[in-house]
Amino acid sequence: MGHDALPYEPPVCAPGEVCGPGSPPPKDFVPPHKVKLKPFFIDRYPVTNGQYKQCFDAGMCPDDCHAGGCMGDFFDVYHATDPLLADFPVATVTFEGADAYCRWAGKRLPTEAEWERAARGPQSFDYPWGNDAPDCTRYVCDPGPPPFGWAFYWLLPVGTNSGDVSAEGVHELVTSAVQVVHDLYDPFYYQSSPYEDPQGPADTWSVFHTIRGDLFRRGWLAGNIVFNNVSSPLPAWVRQGRPASGLRCARSDDGAPAARENFHRLRQRVLLGGRLSPRPGAARRVGWRSARTLPPD
Repeated sequence: MGHDALPYEPPVCAPGEVCGPGSPPPKDFVPPHKVKLKPFFIDRYPVTNGQYKQCFDAGMCPDDCHAGGCMGDFFDVYHATDPLLADFPVATVTFEGADAYCRWAGKRLPTEAEWERAARGPQSFDYPWGNDAPDCTRYVCDPGPPPFGWAFYWLLPVGTNSGDVSAEGVHELVTSAVQVVHDLYDPFYYQSSPYEDPQGPADTWSVFHTIRGDLFRRGWLAGNIVFNNVSSPLPAWVRQGRPASGLRCARSDDGAPAARENFHRLRQRVLLGGRLSPRPGAARRVGWRSARTLPPD
């Protein structure tokens, strides 16, 4: 987990230009260190706006921008409840919204170490697909004109960047919306993180949780990182803290996944106003309905 510090390369100024010393790349991913994790599962794809809206409609997830106070530029037009964005990745939820969604789905947010293990594989590659620099076989280099009036940055529907896939079949870890994890963000955490199942710092000056992924593809965050001669997509060991993001969920491999997942599927149907089928062999027919479908008192 982690990576060596990147060399500082001052910006190249044009003749007669005064461009200053520039900023050195961050060191919050330093030093590289070994981590031992318990077995776990992680979602193949990022959560879409349509999936998040199901949780919102069930009354179990907050409105993404209402809770996060999103405003300005990208956030004015990118909203999880917009039906035009149903297939696009969630990008504006807070940690509370992401945590609520995963709990509603019968899962949890991955730890930072679990996310990095999924993104780097058993050989700790720089990218999900290996150590080769990203190119147009890994993500869509020319996405066309920006949709919905977006001016400077836009995402693509989940599944578009089919080349961003790990050897274990996890998609779009570094070419989609950034993804929040369980851990609070501390730029110095790697200097003292535990060997077994790190959960992030118990207390930190930051109120943000760590986000992982491209951070963002247009170099909006961590824009002073250049690796393999590219600044985007960024390698899978880059980390940052931020109040709003996307997500994918995880689940511990505790030996009893099927029954729990079936329970949560039934629970979701009830919360969305669906009916449960009777148990085979039941003495009488019993249907469950969401309280929202009952007539008023």
